[in-house]
Amino acid sequence: MNRNCKSINLDAISPPCSRFDQWLVDVGDGKTTLAFEEWLVQRLAASDETEGMSISSMRFHQGPVEFELVHGASYMAEHPQKGVRHFRCILDGHFPMISFYRPGTPFRFPWVTMARVFIADELRSLKRVA
Repeated sequence: MNRNCKSINLDAISPPCSRFDQWLVDVGDGKTTLAFEEWLVQRLAASDETEGMSISSMRFHQGPVEFELVHGASYMAEHPQKGVRHFRCILDGHFPMISFYRPGTPFRFPWVTMARVFIADELRSLKRVA
């Protein structure tokens, strides 16, 4: 990734399209039997290959805090009162989506957009763990 590129304002971007609507169409057409969460990850991996979208990382900022996210990577962020939160990140074009998880368990929360999920202190503490 080019470190000289400008970061993207996380609060000013929108998802590129309705992935949920795409999933409903695929289910209705019999193209998939996957649950939405699994379908989304598979769809983005297929898009990377077929549409030449090899975005592996992007720089973002929310307020004064700038940070980098890598497609498919896992992170931890520490909230001053709530403690550590772990999440996985996928990039849908230039749009980050995250799924929180509990380390050591198979439990995963649904994919959500990242805007306004973290406070500045958490973003400053962001560490890539995998």
